[in-house]
This record gives sequence, structure tokens and C-alpha cells, in this order.
Amino acid sequence: MAALAACSDVPEQYADAEQSEIIYKTVGEISVGLDILYPTRRLHDKNPTVAVIHGGGWVSGSREDFYRDFEPLIDRLREGGVTVVGITYRLASEDNSWRVCLEDCEDALAYLLEHADEYDIDTENFGVIGYSAGAQLALMTSIGAGDQVKYCVSMSAPTTFSAQSDSPYYTETLDYYARQAKIIGMAIDQYKASPVILVSRRCATDFLLVNGTADEVVPACHAELFCREAESFGLEVELIEPEGLTHSYPHYAGFEDLCREIADRVIDRLK
Repeated sequence: MAALAACSDVPEQYADAEQSEIIYKTVGEISVGLDILYPTRRLHDKNPTVAVIHGGGWVSGSREDFYRDFEPLIDRLREGGVTVVGITYRLASEDNSWRVCLEDCEDALAYLLEHADEYDIDTENFGVIGYSAGAQLALMTSIGAGDQVKYCVSMSAPTTFSAQSDSPYYTETLDYYARQAKIIGMAIDQYKASPVILVSRRCATDFLLVNGTADEVVPACHAELFCREAESFGLEVELIEPEGLTHSYPHYAGFEDLCREIADRVIDRLK
């Protein structure tokens, strides 16, 4: 990870991620922050930028988890001249539903765009990448951002929710976490938490959906459903379905090649 530095310099390495934390909002006594990891090679006057959103079923996880699990992806992006921003969001709990997760992701995006000059961000080339529950948040945030997000990468996002065990979109694990996050249980939340519902012709974001054929938590039919819906509105959407990929990306035999492919598509779009 790289420390904040003058935009004319190549940032130096640092060991303590907390030294670089930027607080983008405060709720009561809770401060919510992000990290800015600058490119290791400066290729643009202003840096194309992607915000990355961690998974964890809306109830756990951290941006550090994303850095660790997807290190090859982050390294490739930064080598390609892209700034990577790791977002922390409040987790769902007994007091908070999935809505606070989405609210924080939206506020983090607004903060970054508002402070784009300060952090050397190219607002015309901004993307969002998410994994699992973080991918659902990435899709929701991108669609809701109008024309502010150019490219969104979803890695194994739940794109719709069903409490019916005979539904192809249902798994016990997804149902468990969706209930913990108060998605399943309230019909209105089940509806409003589904990215596929938000897709329309007004959407200005291009999408890349990644979902393994052997994913036991979020079956590939989730990505296929979103792609069909996006295509029906004439949106630009791509689908990668790695054969044998489960929900655990780092354990996939072709993990580094997959990270390289995803990063290269992002770099190609954000330039």
C-alpha cells in the first residue's frame, strides 16, 4: 500500500495502513474512513481511480481483507496507472441493516468526487469494484450514481434475493447473511436490495460481471440474470464465468490470471 504523497512523486511504501486513513464521514462517535493507494507508475496527468468494496455478508469484513485476498488485482491496477481506494463502511448489526452499508458507500463516492483535485482523481475515469456482498454494494452504488461511475466490476454479487429454497437464486449461506443484514424478512428490503431491479436505460455505467460456475454461495445465475436485464436496456455489459471457480477466489487455480484479466479490462476502460 502506498502513502499519500504529492501528485508529482511516486508514493513511498508504508507499513501502517492507519497512517493513511482519511475519514470521509462521522456518525455519532463512529468515524468511517478510506485508504488511497496511488499508482506505482504514473501514466496520466490525473489518475484513473477505482474504489474497492470488501465482502463479508454485510456483517463482517474490512478493506484490509480485500487488499489481502485480491493483492494481485490491486498490484496490477496500480502498475497500470490506476489509483485504488479501499472503502470502509459500517456493518449491518442488530441496530443497522444493509442500508447503512450502502449509505456509506454512496457517501464515500461523493467524498472522493468532491475532493478529486486534492487526491488527483480523474472524475471522468472512475470505477468501482466489489466482491460478494461488496459487489452488490458496488452495483447499487454505481447504478445510483448517474453518470459518475464509468465502469463497475462485480465479483460474485447477489443480484436478487429469494427466501424460497426452490429458487435458483437461493442458497442457505446467502439466505443466512441476507437475514442477518435484514434483507430477507422485509419484502421491501428484499426488493430494494436487488441490483437487477435498479437497472434501466438511464444507467450510464458499463459493467463487468464475474461469477464462477462452481460458486456455492452466489450461483452464476445471479450474474446471468443481471446481464440479461442490462442487455435488455441496451447497456454495455460483459460476463466472465470461470470454470470451477467457487466463492473463494484466492483458492482458484487460475486466480492470478483472472486478476490480470479483470485489471486489464479496467485499465483499458479507465483511460
